[in-house]
Amino acid sequence: MALTVMFVVIKLFLTVFSLAIALIPFWLYMLIRYLLGPIGFWENFITFLFCILIFGLFQFILGFLWIHFLCFIWSAPELQNRKK
Repeated sequence: MALTVMFVVIKLFLTVFSLAIALIPFWLYMLIRYLLGPIGFWENFITFLFCILIFGLFQFILGFLWIHFLCFIWSAPELQNRKK
């Protein structure tokens, strides 16, 4: 029982940590937006388009890899005490 709870906690930690890694392009977009401080429609629009072009594909790839990583860690069997 305690071993199963430990595996669930480890899997939850890996899920949250991997999500933070997968969202790196979003964090970079928010940092660029903060540093540029666009004012008005056109500046916001150009900043948004520029970041979508630069970070959009990278974000899509990381999201795809994140989903596969989650499928891998949540479907992995835990260690079981087996009698030989």
